[in-house]
Amino acid sequence: MKRKALLLISLSMVLVLASCASHKPSIQTFYVDDNVQQYFIMPSSLKGPGCTVLMDFTYRAASATATINYTISAAKGVNRDYTALRFILGNGSEVAMGDTVVLMLNKGEKRMRLSSKLPAESFLKLLASDEISFAFSVNGVEHVSRPSPAFKRQIQGARLELIENE
Repeated sequence: MKRKALLLISLSMVLVLASCASHKPSIQTFYVDDNVQQYFIMPSSLKGPGCTVLMDFTYRAASATATINYTISAAKGVNRDYTALRFILGNGSEVAMGDTVVLMLNKGEKRMRLSSKLPAESFLKLLASDEISFAFSVNGVEHVSRPSPAFKRQIQGARLELIENE
């Protein structure tokens, strides 16, 4: 009798843990206006030596641009002296971000929140790439951040939704 109870408890625990391990959806879709759909790619991180970048994407199918919001945390600190914000794709090409605005600068916590724009064509090129890194300079130091497994899943999910299912 004790063996059956132990077996049932063990099986229940396995089922509960398995259900908790499911992944969040990588992309959320919203209808904004008539025939306008907005896609939100959930935040995920890229990491490099001395820095972490938490990034999300918003794209409206009818728009000519995608918005990228991201928080840069750098061990050596941050300031408004950032340059060369860009993605490096697997084929060696680069996608530069434009219209960058600092949304928040917290020198005490050594992080800043920014928002940039990408032309729709560049955004779709980014999604189509199998390898993506994010590079920037802050305080005169070049940083290259590599995607976490979660970031890769987010991009793959967005690729399926926006490119391969079109």
